[in-house]
Amino acid sequence: MSSRLVSVLMTQAEIYGLPGPPRAKRLKGAATAEDLANRKFHRLRPNEFWVTD
Repeated sequence: MSSRLVSVLMTQAEIYGLPGPPRAKRLKGAATAEDLANRKFHRLRPNEFWVTD
């Protein structure tokens, strides 16, 4: 569906989106979470591809 069609349908339904692009709020200097699962990401050889489910 094109953005023009979405615009027309939203106008007909009298609904409007939020102004401007979405922005992520980032906290400078905030500590990241610890690795609670004790994962060890070591490779046996270079350029090894990791796959998980």
